[in-house]
Parts: sequence; structure tokens; C-alpha cells
Amino acid sequence: MFLAFVMNLCSEADAFVAALPTALPFHAKTAFLLLGPMLDIKARLAMYSIVLSKKGIISIIIAVPVFVFLVSLAIYYLGGVL
Repeated sequence: MFLAFVMNLCSEADAFVAALPTALPFHAKTAFLLLGPMLDIKARLAMYSIVLSKKGIISIIIAVPVFVFLVSLAIYYLGGVL
């Protein structure tokens, strides 16, 4: 998830990185695709600072990684079922 935050280029480039046939499991690719665009430093955080208060930005910075982690954890445990 930290790699997704640091490596976020744009949504198109993220899709190509996630589509590479590497040894990354599906839940890791899902976390990469969800977290990167949501916490994009260049666009999103600048846009958030215009619209939201400081408390709202901190809430998003905390809530998004927690939500993405829980979703990827659910995909990891339910992966055999799906």
C-alpha cells in the first residue's frame, strides 16, 4: 500500500503496473489500484485542501488506507471462495 502511494503516476499507468504478470497476488493488486488514485499527492490532496478543512483531510488520509486494507484483507480471505 505504501508502494501504491509513492508510485502513483496516473490511473492509466497504475492499471498497466497492476496488469504486469508478476508474482503479486490479486489482493495486493487491488490495494495498489484502490489506494493510489485515492491518495494521489499531486491532484487529490491539493484538491482536498481547497474543498475540505484540515480535519477532513486528516480523516481521509486515515480512513482510506484503513478501508483499502480491510477490502484487500477480505479479498485475501475470500479469494478461494470467489
